[in-house]
Amino acid sequence: MPNDSRPPSGCLAFFLDLFSGGGAGGGGDASKDDGPWPFAKKDWLLSKAEFSFFRVLQQACGERWVVCPKVGMGDLLSIRKGTEKYQSWRNRINRKHIDFVLCDAETMKIVAAVELDDASHQGQKAQERDAVKDKACADAGLVLLRFPARRAYNIDEVRIQLETGLAQHAPRP
Repeated sequence: MPNDSRPPSGCLAFFLDLFSGGGAGGGGDASKDDGPWPFAKKDWLLSKAEFSFFRVLQQACGERWVVCPKVGMGDLLSIRKGTEKYQSWRNRINRKHIDFVLCDAETMKIVAAVELDDASHQGQKAQERDAVKDKACADAGLVLLRFPARRAYNIDEVRIQLETGLAQHAPRP
């Protein structure tokens, strides 16, 4: 058999790279990568609309709750032990985030998820993504409150909507 020193290509190369930790999100060993990585820092974490609402939300929450922006759903929800097709369920929430998460200021216990719905939520794909978030949060017992995006907000109205939404989802005695 001739000595072929070319690196494997195609599917074989993909799987070798994947299982060696190099590609497809494998983590890999940074010391093995020559040259700069293709990442660039984004300028803003939040859009202008999200930041505007974030500031109002912070004020509406006062010192009672901490507002955490852009939290991955995988950081909020776990998959119950013994669930069949674990990875399939994990994939449903993977790479999805919640706009804001309210946590108890004393303990950082998760209180509620908050989504800011702007015009982009009108499309079919966005509505499908929203439905996944709604169902996943509801079935996990995580309160998900939705606020329509506006040009301006009234802090007291936002506070009342938060308290009303949380009261509606509070466990009944």
